[in-house]
Amino acid sequence: MTTFERIKKLADNQKISLKDLALKLGFSENYFYNMKNAKSSPSSEVLTKVADYFGVTVDSLLGREKDEESQTPEFSTLQRRARNLSQADQRRLLKIMDLTFTDIDNGELDEDDTEDF
Repeated sequence: MTTFERIKKLADNQKISLKDLALKLGFSENYFYNMKNAKSSPSSEVLTKVADYFGVTVDSLLGREKDEESQTPEFSTLQRRARNLSQADQRRLLKIMDLTFTDIDNGELDEDDTEDF
């Protein structure tokens, strides 16, 4: 899988077009398609922006990490949204997640408890 294909897969999982992704990150609207057609190679700055947006590593975009490719869209969204929180809000979120994981580990929370979410 090429770097372009990895970026396209991440974009598809997040339901964002490559054109919209490029514009959102400050690139020309055809940037990723030019990459596909080998008219340009992504710089480290581009790879860093894309990796940060999707909550993955540059190595995963380059195909050096296999774990990131199997990451679910939901987990990618969680990473991206958490990264945009203030430090105080990140700490609050972590406390909520810790309590939730404790409940799950103790069998106190199951799928029926989350139907309303």
